[in-house]
Amino acid sequence: MDLTDKFFDYLKEKLDDFSKIRKQGSLLFTCPNLSNHRYKSKDPTATFIPGSNKINCFQCSWKGDIYEAVRVI
Repeated sequence: MDLTDKFFDYLKEKLDDFSKIRKQGSLLFTCPNLSNHRYKSKDPTATFIPGSNKINCFQCSWKGDIYEAVRVI
């Protein structure tokens, strides 16, 4: 089990409506900054930026890594 798997387990525990899907080869998941979204979406809005460990949310434009995501929650 790697750090990403543990991160997703943490998100499942902390976020009520956590979801994770694979769409067109990209992994989309519920944004760690969901509590600050103006419009709550049931669809996953965050993904890892290809080739890095950075997370980007398409809805709120939040960017950070796994550690920053844990701090936000």
